[in-house]
This record gives sequence, structure tokens and C-alpha cells, in this order.
Amino acid sequence: MRASRTRYGFKVTCDVSGEYLPPTAYSTREYRSHIEDSAVGYYQYGGSWYLYDMLCLLDCVLHGASGAEEQAIWRTTLEFELGGTYHEFINTQTGIPFKPNQGWDAGIYALWRAFMERGLVSDRLLRAVDDL
Repeated sequence: MRASRTRYGFKVTCDVSGEYLPPTAYSTREYRSHIEDSAVGYYQYGGSWYLYDMLCLLDCVLHGASGAEEQAIWRTTLEFELGGTYHEFINTQTGIPFKPNQGWDAGIYALWRAFMERGLVSDRLLRAVDDL
């Protein structure tokens, strides 16, 4: 995740060095992807999706990856700093969040709490949200 991290979240897609993929990488000979007409950092073209970032980070926390909990707290507080709530995605070039209050994002908190009640994660993420 280090290579995909930007100041506005993690790129949902990038190459192994962290560079955005060329827009043609999303198309085939038979199909031209709308990403070829999209701005870099927007939506599937390198946007940062809270749900996917947090599912990955939660898995990392559960497996004891060093620094994963701090990354999860950073990623969550970023949502609220940029737009006052969580969003479907953040443009990783501009920092503009899109589609606030997506229901599936709230599932992260339910998952976190369930793992917290089992003693598998700390309460730091939920306390950080409460402090926002």
C-alpha cells in the first residue's frame, strides 16, 4: 500500500511502483473503457475508495501488520477532514470527495466493532471518529 498512498488516500488501481496506469490499460480491442475519457485520480482511474481501503487495512490489522492501525485511522480521519463524513471515493489528485454517506462504508464501523468486541482490534479507530 505504500506505493499507492497519496495525500488523498490510496489509489484503487496503480502499477507496482505506484504510478497511475495508462488510460488504455482499462480497455481491450473489443471494448473502449470510459476511463480513457476520465481525469487521472477520479473514480476507478486511481480514486481512493474508503470501503476498499478500509477492508484491506482491517485485514492488515487482523494479521498484525506493523502500522496498519495507524493507516486505518489516517484514512478514516481523511474522509472527515475533506468532507465531513465518509464518501464513495476521493479524487487522489484533487482531494475532492464524491458521493457522501454511502451505506456500505458504514459497514466498516460494524466490522471494526465486531472485531473489537472479540479483542482482535483496539478501539482507537472508533475513538478517533468520535473525536472528529
